[in-house]
Amino acid sequence: GGYAALHHRLDALTSGILVLAKSKEANPSLSDQFQNHTIRKTYVALCAMPHSVCPKYRTPGASWIIDAPTGLRRYIVRKIVEFREGYIGVYRCEPITGRTHQIRVHLSSCELYIVEDPLYGMKFRSIQSITPGRMCLHAEAISLLHPVTHEPMTLTSPRPVAFERFMSKAEKMARASS
Repeated sequence: GGYAALHHRLDALTSGILVLAKSKEANPSLSDQFQNHTIRKTYVALCAMPHSVCPKYRTPGASWIIDAPTGLRRYIVRKIVEFREGYIGVYRCEPITGRTHQIRVHLSSCELYIVEDPLYGMKFRSIQSITPGRMCLHAEAISLLHPVTHEPMTLTSPRPVAFERFMSKAEKMARASS
């Protein structure tokens, strides 16, 4: 019987934070913040990539912006593990606009394939035995102004345990093959 209006949704296979207005009074502020792109969103993606991928996409600490028809995004390389067929990387993704599949399309255009992404992903035989059983894209944080008090706030969602387990197994696999 309560009121709820969805303002930040996720692709069906993406986990993490959603933003809903709990009152009609909160709606205009949240709508304005999303429309004016003043809300900061942070996603984490685990990607598999071939050895041929551009070095900047596999250098920890590197960052870049993709300016494409689907909008701007900033990407930051957090961690890289090399294995027999390529690399596994942890990427921080900071969308400026929000479009369906935007992060997934951008990353795949750079040969960075989100692990277990059924549309844009890539299969590496050597990691099939350790896959996490879910797509590895997660809405980790969102910063906005409270719609009533206008106080800055940041909401966070911890990474899924499956992500951490997968990366741990990938690191062990990399050490064993070197």
